[in-house]
Amino acid sequence: MLDGNPTVTNDWIDRVANAQAPFQEPRADNEGNVIEGYSFQFWLPLDYDEEFMASGAFKNYLWIDKKREVVVAQFSISNAGSSAKEKEAVFRALGTYITGNESN
Repeated sequence: MLDGNPTVTNDWIDRVANAQAPFQEPRADNEGNVIEGYSFQFWLPLDYDEEFMASGAFKNYLWIDKKREVVVAQFSISNAGSSAKEKEAVFRALGTYITGNESN
């Protein structure tokens, strides 16, 4: 929203929140490492449920949980990484804490 007006349509958000083709779905490889899914310049977490994220340099993230109406921004200047599972668990825990509602 900008000045009370939507900047993108709900249809666009719905499309971003879902993979557009089977090969874009998130998955775990044979070693259990998460390979995040992809949709319109956004990433989809494993077992996503109306969740997607933007990923920037130095571990900056914008996590959008449409179902619970939560957005989490992580600002960082670190190259140190955490696994995708850890990152997603933190964002989901924040959403649960903020709303009191489990997502998955």
